[in-house]
Amino acid sequence: MYYRHSSSDWLFTLVVVALLVFGGYFVWRGVLSFLQQGPAPQGPPAALGPTRTPIVFPTIAVPGAVLPTWTPRPTCEPFVVIVHSAIVRACPSLDCPMVTSFTRDAEVCVLRHLEDEPEWYEVDLDPRGREPSPAYMHRSVIRAVNPTPTPTITPSPLPTV
Repeated sequence: MYYRHSSSDWLFTLVVVALLVFGGYFVWRGVLSFLQQGPAPQGPPAALGPTRTPIVFPTIAVPGAVLPTWTPRPTCEPFVVIVHSAIVRACPSLDCPMVTSFTRDAEVCVLRHLEDEPEWYEVDLDPRGREPSPAYMHRSVIRAVNPTPTPTITPSPLPTV
């Protein structure tokens, strides 16, 4: 019977030889270190102190500087498209370029109603994203899913004698 050598035998032999050489090297270094320093002292240590000094990094205080804070994501009000195809624009004007469009009954995330442009809503195109991606829709193409009830004037009862 003959043993046929495979191409990975020489690689295995090389790894074993390298491990033996490095292992012998570290054992030899340990023996030399032991001979130079002597055996470890026996008995309790003389005094226990801190074994590591904490590292303190200097900070620079700038007067009037405002530190960054986490800004919560704006709340999203669900609206629904009420026309066959609703155009979403890049700014609140009919002259602005079209970004995308939604079909009837598509749910839209409305961020806010614009005070300076009362006919327009700011919508978020990616409500699941990290930051809002704003776009604008005209109020005639969407309506609120859960509208806020409008308050009515309730007369107070007349005082009794």
